[in-house]
Amino acid sequence: MPLRARMGQDDILAFEYNEKSWNELKKNYKSLLLIMPCCQAKAIPKTSKLGTFFFYHSVKGGCTSEAESPEHEYVKAIVAKSAKDAGWSVKTEWWGKSPSGERWCADVMCFKGEHLKIAFEIQLSPQSVKETQYRQERYKASGVRCAWFVSESSLGKRHFIPSEDIPLFIISKPKVDVIPIIQIFNENIDIFVEAMLSRKVAWKKEPWVYALSYLEDVCWNCNKLNKQFVGYSIDVYGEHFQTMAHASSVLKNARKIVSNDSLTSLGLNTIGRFDVINGKKTDYPYCNVCIHCGAPQNNYQIVKKREASSLHGESITEGCVEYISDKDFSGEWNYKKV
Repeated sequence: MPLRARMGQDDILAFEYNEKSWNELKKNYKSLLLIMPCCQAKAIPKTSKLGTFFFYHSVKGGCTSEAESPEHEYVKAIVAKSAKDAGWSVKTEWWGKSPSGERWCADVMCFKGEHLKIAFEIQLSPQSVKETQYRQERYKASGVRCAWFVSESSLGKRHFIPSEDIPLFIISKPKVDVIPIIQIFNENIDIFVEAMLSRKVAWKKEPWVYALSYLEDVCWNCNKLNKQFVGYSIDVYGEHFQTMAHASSVLKNARKIVSNDSLTSLGLNTIGRFDVINGKKTDYPYCNVCIHCGAPQNNYQIVKKREASSLHGESITEGCVEYISDKDFSGEWNYKKV
């Protein structure tokens, strides 16, 4: 049930008509030479049993366009009209091609100026996370930003977390003549679309905050006080030295989280890799490096000091510092209601 037909170089958009003007079009369409943009067949204006205006192929024959449900067409019409009301040039069932030659068809395509292109996809049938990611990458390669409106039933039991790369919003169960709600914001989809296109919906990035643990110690080489890095945690997850082998593993993983420059700025020892020490190959190469003299520190001694404190109550000073990551981020979509 396409919503767009062509008359010469002009688009005829079904969602722009009211009942009176649509009935007038149905009377006079033959003289207007309407065609379907998908296959160039003659287009006939129709009204569905549920009252939706759409265009019908006079001859379906060679057209490869898939049939869509009345609910899909209804939501698509709402999104298209809302985008047009927001001042954008709007096309439905808009065909494009990626740089690699793959064809795609956007439910609703919005244009602003020469370069700004935003697509809206209404996904009511089941679609895998992998397929969603693939289609999003295809849009990106084509220079098009895309947002998704999906029903809960289309997700099924699959877990999909909206991201900055894939704006995905769950809507209430679609029903013709009932405007869907964007569930997370409890907002009508028509109002929300206008807000999106008016830059009132934005991704808020939140850096991960780690607790970096240390043990106050003395460097064997320079005899200066230092803070040996012994582990990290975030929320309920964490890793801390347990054995010599585990210490090297923890330090290796920590290097992916925090840079040596950041450790230094926090007053902690840095992390180094030493495959050979004093001419001998090391089985566990990652260790602390003294912040003062650059000497590699002994993981075994650090582990033993922590064990002695835990088992025998020997006095050591441990602590932690907060590290706001410059590498790891999460976030959420924010909607600024007027």
